[in-house]
Amino acid sequence: MSATEKITEAISNGIDHVAEIVKERLFSPMYFYFLIAWVIANWKFVSVLFFTDEESLLGVRGVLKNEYLSTLYSFGTLPEIWISICRLVLIPAASAFVLVWYVSKLSALFYGKNEEYMMSKRIIHNDLIYKEKAHYAKAQRRIRDEEADEKDVKYDENKEFNESYDEGRENVVVGEYDFLPSEVLYNTDYQAYKEELEKYKFEHDEIHIEDVPF
Repeated sequence: MSATEKITEAISNGIDHVAEIVKERLFSPMYFYFLIAWVIANWKFVSVLFFTDEESLLGVRGVLKNEYLSTLYSFGTLPEIWISICRLVLIPAASAFVLVWYVSKLSALFYGKNEEYMMSKRIIHNDLIYKEKAHYAKAQRRIRDEEADEKDVKYDENKEFNESYDEGRENVVVGEYDFLPSEVLYNTDYQAYKEELEKYKFEHDEIHIEDVPF
């Protein structure tokens, strides 16, 4: 890299650094509010400096722009010096401090209220989700219970098995009531009844197959 390129790069880096510092200062809350307050307190100076044509000012006021701007701030007597300093520094600085103080307080207050609102919203949302899941689980349990209560094997549809199961077994007597063994098994242990029924069907299917002549 040549010396010219090094100098150019150094100047470019310096300009970027200065621009970054100026940007950081101007857009920080204190400097930004000070600038806004200064423009408001010195609106006539800003208006004449940037938006008033010198010829128009000369025709109306009879003075040049620089001369008119110099008359806006007087440093002749102590009261005039005090008024000028207040307009140039003290009023903008005090306004900026008040704005930064109260805006930060208001921002914190609004942020806290917003966080409380979002937290309440999340709590309500989670509560509704929990209630929905609980309601769904309750409905699923009810469906499972109803399905369990619906027995796919009917007692009255298996008379042959019932009679076969009851043979050689004494009836179950409860007080004045007399129950068949197959009926008691069906009502007290449905799964055992199904297993006995499957065994009965399997044995009789084998018997039927053996009886078929080949």
